[in-house]
Order: sequence, then C-alpha cells, then structure tokens
Amino acid sequence: MHISKKKQYLCTRNTMEHAENPQQSRLNKQFFIMKTRYFLFAAAVALVMASCGVDNTQLDSKKINKLYNEKLTELCMDKVYTTIDTGYYELNDPSQRYVLQQLASAGVIDYKVERFAWYNKCTRIGNTVTKVVEFYCQDNGEFDHRQNVYGKGEIISYEFEEHFMVDVRIKRKYQSMLVDALPVPYIEDEDLAAPLYDNLEWPTDALENNEAWPVLVAPAIPEPPVERKDIKCKPKKEAPKVQSRPVAPKRVAAPRESKPRCVSVDMATTTRYNEAKLAENHGEVLILAYEIAALKCRNIQIFNKEDNSLAARCEVIVQSKNVTPQGHILESDIIDGIPAKVNITLTYYVDKGWVIDSQEIEVTKQVRNRKGKMENVVTKESAFPRPEIDPTHVLREYAD
Repeated sequence: MHISKKKQYLCTRNTMEHAENPQQSRLNKQFFIMKTRYFLFAAAVALVMASCGVDNTQLDSKKINKLYNEKLTELCMDKVYTTIDTGYYELNDPSQRYVLQQLASAGVIDYKVERFAWYNKCTRIGNTVTKVVEFYCQDNGEFDHRQNVYGKGEIISYEFEEHFMVDVRIKRKYQSMLVDALPVPYIEDEDLAAPLYDNLEWPTDALENNEAWPVLVAPAIPEPPVERKDIKCKPKKEAPKVQSRPVAPKRVAAPRESKPRCVSVDMATTTRYNEAKLAENHGEVLILAYEIAALKCRNIQIFNKEDNSLAARCEVIVQSKNVTPQGHILESDIIDGIPAKVNITLTYYVDKGWVIDSQEIEVTKQVRNRKGKMENVVTKESAFPRPEIDPTHVLREYAD
C-alpha cells in the first residue's frame, strides 16, 4: 500500500513529540485514573443513598423462612434423633426383632440372633386322676365300666421355655451420625456476658488480712453454794402376781398343693443360655433420624400492638428432609417432604430488625409447700414454637 509523504511526515512528527514530552503523557495517565476513581466513588454514594431509602420493616416469605431456619439451628431443633439398642442382650419380642431385621436389611446395623429352647419337667403334689377300668354286669345283662379314680399324688407336666439373644452393632458407615447426647442450645446474651476473672489482676486481691489482736479472757464467776437435803424414800408396793393361763396351740392348716419344681430336660441348652446371660451387654445409642427445614410462609400480617410496637404473625410450613434409613424405620415410616404447620409471631426492633417471639406454654412442676408436702404448680414459661412432624396423618390419607 502506498503512503503519501504528507502522512508519513505527520506520523513521524507525532511520534517525535510523544518521545520528547514524557511528562505530558504521565499527567494524562494520572488524570484518567483520578477520573475513574471519581466515577466509582459517585456510584458507591448512589448505592448507599439508595439503600438508606429501603424500608427494613417489610416482610416476605423468603425472609421469614431464613429467620425460622436460623432459629431452629440455634435451638438445636433442626435435627431429630432416634435411639437404637445395641450390644448383646435378650430380646423375646418378635415385633422388635423384626425392626432389627429391617435395620439390618437397610445396612444400618450388623444383626445376629440365637435361639435357646427346651422343655422343663415340672412335678408337684396335688389331685391326681387314676384311670381304672372296671367292667361289671348290669341287671339287663349288659356290661358297663368305671374309669376315673381321684386321689392325692405326684403330678408331672412339661413346660416349654424359649429365649432369644441378639447381637446388634452399628456399621461404620453410619457411626458418623451418632451423638453422645442430645444437643443442648447454649444461648447467652453477648451484651451481658461476664468477663473472664482469671485474666483480671487487681493489687487488692493479693492483700492478706494481717490484723492480729490479743485475746481477752473473761473474769471467772463464782459458783453458787450447794445445799444438801435428805429425803426419806417410801417403799414401793409390789405389783400383784397374775396367774398365767395355758395358751391353746394354734391350729395349723393342712398343706395345700405344693408349687411345681421344674428341671430342664436339656441341660446343655440351659447351660448355654445361662452363659449367654452372663455375657449380656446392653446399651443404647442416639443416631440422626431426619432434619427439619422451613418450606414457605403464608398468611403474613403486619400490625401494631397496644404499645404501638410493630409486630407480625404468619404460618410457617415446615417439612422433613434428608430422612435416613433408621429414621424411616423407627419414626413411623417418615419420608422426605412430610409437612407441618407452625404459627409464629414476630416483633420488630430498631437495632435487631425482625425477631421471632417465644410462645408461653404451661409447665407443671412439683414444688414442696410449707407443710413439707409435694404439690403440683402450673407455671407459664416461654418456649420457641417447635415443629412437630407427624407422618401418621399422611399414611392415613394414603390408606383412604
């Protein structure tokens, strides 16, 4: 491409001027940076002014769900735990053994069961029946017979005895869901928290009490004089003798039927069962069943209280989630998504914003009265509205 001599001259001139004036180029760059900072500062001020105009008293379902879930986590109500009996112990209830079979089928536990069964030979003294057949001839020429003869004697019977020993262990996969105890919320007002006295050192704390004063002894008081008087004692009258009457001997009732004495007919099985009972080790563990979370909020109302404070009421729909196999088996066949309704109220504070209120519930306690007797006293305490998920109503509707 052909470039004219005039254009070549202008380009060469601009390049030379830029190379000869580096200070002017630096000033232009600083001006551009300052201009950019000014526009960014103006945008930040505009955002702050816009946020100051937002009404913080507004409520929506998303905000209430967040507050309720945070409150559940703070009060350790967001997770529900169940118990499983573990160890080596006797369990004769077939329905409870069926639950253990379900847990083993779901892979939660390692389950083994052993049966001990035998017959016991029992003997006792009581009314016996001896079968005696006596044939005799009647007047009409026909034969008849008598069969049963009653009396006292030894009665023998056999009783069946059955026991089941189970061995239950939580698998390693589910041991991470175990807890030592139910979580207890620790709620403390940070503004009223006491300082750590161990970190405080005051000069007066090390001061010892050096006061020592002489002990003053009280003067002795003379004892009063003792006067002796002789008093003549009158002889005691002897009590009249009472002639003892012969006591009639008590009548001893005739012995009734004796209690049965039972002996196992299979001593090997009985011995193995007794050894198993000596090795019994029964325990109980807490394991996670399912979690609870707020799904939505409805029927939101904002109103003023009698003291002109701003309040709100609404219904929170919570549901179960992350249901574990042990939770489904042990907690009435619960599944994910079972809903429950909780009515809550909120109060608006200038420094805290919207806060969920606690409900007043009646609590019955036993208190000792002035007479020392225990009596029931009903008091009102504040409690957070705890969600109670009941899967049985869902099962009933499904069955209908």
